[in-house]
Amino acid sequence: MKFLITLISIFIFSNSSYANTLLTCDAPKGKGYFYEGVMIPKNQAGWSDDGMSKGSFSLIKNKDKFDILYKDASGALVSSTADGGMVVPLGNNKINFTFLVSYPNITAELFTFNIVKKKLAFSQHKYGSSIMDKRVLFVANCN
Repeated sequence: MKFLITLISIFIFSNSSYANTLLTCDAPKGKGYFYEGVMIPKNQAGWSDDGMSKGSFSLIKNKDKFDILYKDASGALVSSTADGGMVVPLGNNKINFTFLVSYPNITAELFTFNIVKKKLAFSQHKYGSSIMDKRVLFVANCN
C-alpha cells in the first residue's frame, strides 16, 4: 500500500524527485453527527458511531508543498489537490502537523497528523452544496 501511495504521489507531483510519504493512516473511526435532511431521515439524525473501515489518508510532502491522499468509497486513491481541495498548512511543531483542506461550498476538513505517536485526528464538515449535512470526528493509527 505504501509503495502504491508513493508511486501515485510521484505521478501527481511533476517534479517528484523530492516527494515523500510522511504517514499513512488506515481505517479512521469515531463519531458522526448527522442532520436531518434529504439523505438523513429524522429517526437517523443525531450522533452515531461512524468510520471508514476501508479508508485511508496519507500525508505527502514534495519540497515545500503538501498533499493529502485518500482512499475513497470505491477504493480509488485520490489526491485532495487534484480533487479540487486547497491544502493549507496551519502549523507544525515537529510532532503535530495540522492542515485544513477546503473544498469550497462543499466540505472543510481538519487533519492533525502526530508524527511521533503515529496517529491522525480528522474532522470533516460537509455543508453547502453537499447532499449530506454531516460532521465527523475520527482518529486513526498510522504507519
